[in-house]
Amino acid sequence: MHAVGLGYADAMASEQMIEAIGNLEWAVIRLEEAAAALPAPAAAPIEAPSRPELDREAAREALRSLDALIGEIKGRGQAETANG
Repeated sequence: MHAVGLGYADAMASEQMIEAIGNLEWAVIRLEEAAAALPAPAAAPIEAPSRPELDREAAREALRSLDALIGEIKGRGQAETANG
C-alpha cells in the first residue's frame, strides 16, 4: 500500500540519488585521469619486498564497468522521475 503524500519524499530521494550519481561520475573521471597520468612502473630494487603490481587494464575495465553502472542507474532514476 502506498501512503498518500510521499510524492515529495520520492522526489527528494530521486534528487539525492541523481546528486550521488553525479558525484560518482566525477570521482570516476578523476580516477581515470589519475590512472592515465601514472608513470610506467620503474624497476624495483632487488632488496625491495615483493608486492603485487597494479593491473592497469583491470583497473581501467573496473572504472568502465562502474561508469556503465552509473549510467544505467542514472537512466533508471530519470525514467522514474519522468514516470513519477
